[in-house]
Amino acid sequence: MKTTPTVEREIRDLTERQMAFWLELEQYIGKYERQMVLRFFYHWAEEDKRTGKMKYETQSSWNTKYRLAIWSKRSFELNDQAAELRLAKAKGKQQKEPELTAERDDNNARLEQEIAERKRNAVSYEEWLKMKK
Repeated sequence: MKTTPTVEREIRDLTERQMAFWLELEQYIGKYERQMVLRFFYHWAEEDKRTGKMKYETQSSWNTKYRLAIWSKRSFELNDQAAELRLAKAKGKQQKEPELTAERDDNNARLEQEIAERKRNAVSYEEWLKMKK
């Protein structure tokens, strides 16, 4: 695909702006986990195809320090909520498990009785042919 010099310049400019944004974010890596900063970068450095700007450039106001603090707080809150849900789910399973085990055992015993009954009443193919005549 041939690109015009203008398009090449815009691509290069976007890459340069993304690099500058990343360099700005690198200073916060000691304060926040690297993975969290990377997720923040991937989210906010995404290009808007209509305007050619990064997502953070389209915001009416921007303060990287405050945005990162809010991002981190929400990230921790979501992780805490997810952990609470997993814990509640695990507790719920622990409470229901003895009931389910007993029910499962009852079902298995019933099925085994049905199978044994069918085996007792089963006839061979030859016997079936005789009965059919």
